Amino acid sequence: MGFTLAHGLKDEAGNRGTLVLSQTWPLAQSWRFTLGLHGAWADSQAMAYDFGVSSEQDKVRAALVAVGDPRLGPTDLGVYTPSAGLRDFGAVMSLGFRPAPRWNWNLSVYGGQLQGDAQNSPLVRKASYLSIGTGITYRF
Repeated sequence: MGFTLAHGLKDEAGNRGTLVLSQTWPLAQSWRFTLGLHGAWADSQAMAYDFGVSSEQDKVRAALVAVGDPRLGPTDLGVYTPSAGLRDFGAVMSLGFRPAPRWNWNLSVYGGQLQGDAQNSPLVRKASYLSIGTGITYRF
């Protein structure tokens, strides 16, 4: 289980909290496997930073639609001000390997679905996501 809080320092990016509930099982002497669920909540500033459309941005988008930009259509216009709430929810799976006492390698797969105002943003083309990451750590 883990909980993180993030505060955006740039352009009033807001605050976000993420909760991960997981279970880890040892596979062999140096290997472990983890499955879990994750969810993120964001305040209205963070939601607006990631998914909102300001009046200035809407004017730019309208100009692009007017000249026939194929990436945007009439339904993509308008100011969008999302409120605070559940941002996304999903699952995580990871495989870890410890080759030596201070070294660790990890491979993780995150999948999820945007929720609520995040999912309904005109900026969102696909509400589900899948990400894969790997990393090596050394503990001093």
